[in-house]
Amino acid sequence: MKHYVLRKSEYKLYRTKYSVPPDPFNNTEKFKKSVLKIKRLIHRMQFSISYKYHEQIIQSFKEHFEYKGVRKTKRRTIHRYKLDNSLIRITLYDDKESCWWFSININNVNGEVFRKILSLLYLSVPFIDRKSISLSQCEITYDFYPREGVNMYMFGIELTKGLVRRYSKIGVFNSNDWTQYYGNKGDVRKGSHGIRCYPRNKKSVKGIPEFIRYEFQANRGVLKKYALSKTFSPFDIDLREYIEFRQSLDEGMKLKLTNAICKKKNIDLTDKSSMKSRIQLSCIMREFSCHACKKYDWCYYSENDFLLAPVTCQINAFKIVKKKVGITHQVDCFFLKIAA
Repeated sequence: MKHYVLRKSEYKLYRTKYSVPPDPFNNTEKFKKSVLKIKRLIHRMQFSISYKYHEQIIQSFKEHFEYKGVRKTKRRTIHRYKLDNSLIRITLYDDKESCWWFSININNVNGEVFRKILSLLYLSVPFIDRKSISLSQCEITYDFYPREGVNMYMFGIELTKGLVRRYSKIGVFNSNDWTQYYGNKGDVRKGSHGIRCYPRNKKSVKGIPEFIRYEFQANRGVLKKYALSKTFSPFDIDLREYIEFRQSLDEGMKLKLTNAICKKKNIDLTDKSSMKSRIQLSCIMREFSCHACKKYDWCYYSENDFLLAPVTCQINAFKIVKKKVGITHQVDCFFLKIAA
């Protein structure tokens, strides 16, 4: 299940049952039947506040929350609090670049905790300086639980293979062991937002995970669109504005892409004697598979290896090859959107 990408041996076995690796929501009704439930939670929030108010806020939190002590490191001082199931940390930074502000991190946030913390902040900071309080990060999790009898391996592939970050540039995807990252250069902490996808087992038991988690991280670029108030909820952020699902290249779209490349490169495949043209086209398609699968020895991979890669990697490879070959077609011509 590593990276949710089928290995070659598994791909051959899978092709005996299916024509191509599954696309998410390719059959929307069938996919809905495989999902038992979806849980949506606010996993973490971070406030950034002017440093001059840190003493008032630390004292106010001690009076209203359970104080769990202080921990000091070389570069920061962390005050820890607890309220019900929520963990709260006030972090003071010692380095010169961050000495003018401090952060408040809250894990396992609910509406009551959010409103209480915001009320204490408003009481500690004068009205004329409320703009010094900003919500800098917010993580919202979406947990997809499969129904009994659904193959968890294939469920993970169907749920993540076609996931694409909207309006993204080349290099938006990265992966590390079990986790997929969609963000600015593969880093969800950079840019306006990012997404992590990974399997999860809350019981911490080795074996098949219980569910697949989407972890949407909204940074300042997204959060500045929303006014910070007691009525604000991170659930006001619509995930569908920032992600979409697209189909993988199939045989028809691959033929369409091949024709576009041939037209641009003046390659005539009707002439059986034009072996040079066929080799030239084969090299271009193998290079496409190389970028999609992140392989650098592309001469040793077949033209269809791109089917093993996530759709976002296929789109990344298409953009690279498009720039090199000079075709003018857009992503929408080959990677169709899926209504999810």
